[in-house]
Amino acid sequence: MANIKLPAAVLLLGVLLAGCSNALDADSPGDDPDNQEDLVAAEIHLQEGFEGHWVSIELNGKVRFQTRLDSLVPFSGPLAVFRLDVPLGTHQLLIRWVPTDGDRQACISSMNIKLDQAEFYYLGLTASGNSIKVEVQESPFLYV
Repeated sequence: MANIKLPAAVLLLGVLLAGCSNALDADSPGDDPDNQEDLVAAEIHLQEGFEGHWVSIELNGKVRFQTRLDSLVPFSGPLAVFRLDVPLGTHQLLIRWVPTDGDRQACISSMNIKLDQAEFYYLGLTASGNSIKVEVQESPFLYV
């Protein structure tokens, strides 16, 4: 019986040491607050015009949101909402929306947005025809 307990104890000790070394690695220099970029939170609201479309949103060339929105419109509020944490500064926002009804004409809009000074931003996106209106504000959107 003692012969079985010793290998099990060694195995358990090895797992614990591996777990502890990963915990120690979590405090690497990259996690030092002096080395981190200042981040700002942004909540993106797809407000109108995206009903019945596939929607893709890229920030600085990286897809951050992708969904299919049905043609039903909520009684109150946005069609979709998502949140991002991004570094302060200017960023390129690229929005693609394609109708799901068989008309595969894609619409694309690209713009630069500047996020700085505030801790939290709200971006409201409204599609109208082939263009996008973007509203950037520091207070939440009021939906009735």
